[in-house]
Amino acid sequence: MCLMLYIGTGEELPPSSSADLSIEPVDAARQGVKQWFTHPAVRFVGAHTGCSCGFPSVIAESPLEYYEGMVLQSDDRLADLRSVRALIELVGRVVAHSIRVELYPVADGEESMAPRGVIEWQLRALEPERLFFNERFMHVVSGAGILLSAPAGSAAALTSRFGDSAAPAALPAVPPQHFHRLPRCALRIKPFFS
Repeated sequence: MCLMLYIGTGEELPPSSSADLSIEPVDAARQGVKQWFTHPAVRFVGAHTGCSCGFPSVIAESPLEYYEGMVLQSDDRLADLRSVRALIELVGRVVAHSIRVELYPVADGEESMAPRGVIEWQLRALEPERLFFNERFMHVVSGAGILLSAPAGSAAALTSRFGDSAAPAALPAVPPQHFHRLPRCALRIKPFFS
């Protein structure tokens, strides 16, 4: 089953295509993915593979952290790295004009499944050789400094997006023992809904 990566932004990204990265409208059959984003504009992001399988990813119930010796190899690692670099460049261009970008990697056909949690990254800390996605976790990339709390308006955005029954009235504080560190990339990991 192919990986599908979706990007949420404050403004529509124009469709584009290159050998390493493509930006496309979300297919009609996959529109359910839009419900998980707080940003109004959602697009599909393809790698050199056409789908998003060219972006390294892992499947786990809880987020995995990068560690030295982690195998992120594929049949075409060099092409994967070109796609990852192109994605980081795209995210950098978008973050320069907004607070954050949302990325949701999910298996094809599972777009209507809720994210398991949120992983927050800083743009300046993303390294192509170490970047990988935890499937079915929302990855939020910020261009700003380290955030120790949720972005302002997050609970309100979730409430307005999902209705009072699906989103918490306020984002819960995460005790320090529940922080998970992804070396120089993640800010914190928190449950998507609690």
